[in-house]
Amino acid sequence: MVSDAGTERLVLRCVDLLAELLAQPLDRFPVQEVAEHLRESVGASMVAWNYVSGHRRRLGYLSEGAESFRDAGEAWLQAHGPGAHPLLRWYATSGSTVPLTAARVPNAIADRRCQEAFAAVVEPLGVLRQLSVPVSLSVHEHDAVVLGRDDVDFSDADVELVARIQPLLVGVRRQIETRRRWADSHGRVDGEDGSGADDAARAVGLTPRELCVLQLLSEGWTQHAMAHHLGISPRTVHKHVEHVYAKLGVGDRLLAVMRARDLSVLPQQRER
Repeated sequence: MVSDAGTERLVLRCVDLLAELLAQPLDRFPVQEVAEHLRESVGASMVAWNYVSGHRRRLGYLSEGAESFRDAGEAWLQAHGPGAHPLLRWYATSGSTVPLTAARVPNAIADRRCQEAFAAVVEPLGVLRQLSVPVSLSVHEHDAVVLGRDDVDFSDADVELVARIQPLLVGVRRQIETRRRWADSHGRVDGEDGSGADDAARAVGLTPRELCVLQLLSEGWTQHAMAHHLGISPRTVHKHVEHVYAKLGVGDRLLAVMRARDLSVLPQQRER
């Protein structure tokens, strides 16, 4: 078991990694880098990125030897449906968004028959013990890191570790989503790909996180809603807003949006 001091070191390592990611103008989530870090942190032998949207499913297996798990898992889920997997059943029915292991799913959700059917598929593949770390859960979408190993189950300390890291993963993902909306808005209004707006944002000195906050301001989000969305405190959002205002030379939301449009950081409003 990892000591408390060791856990703190692992959390700080991941915080440093995600802080670096938040400082970059990312257009795609750095799946492999983040997933491999989580695998090392909890001593997993396999890591996968599991994405389900409606009837569409994408299984991005990243670690060595995971191809057999991919093939067997896809065939099994196609035959029996996502509800056959204890963890997918748990998230679909409980409304929970916290990390959990397959063995910790309550019997009321995944009974002995469900767990045994699951074990029959994954135990020969060496990934009987599985820990899911949700990154985005909604009615129509399930996006999560899945960690696996064969020996002892993940400990309470392992689950607590990934639970502390999870909000940062969510924050990175949502910042990337917001940046995509910002870039898309330039394309929709200006008929361009939005690449010139990057130069405009850099000229003003906006960081990727500040640009994300500016985009949310332009969409009418409150600071409290931004804090919840990005997984940070309202105080931190307030500091980001202050920095945005200072760099744009304004004192409120409306002037910030107008000034950003004048500078081509935000697209001009389409004429009606």
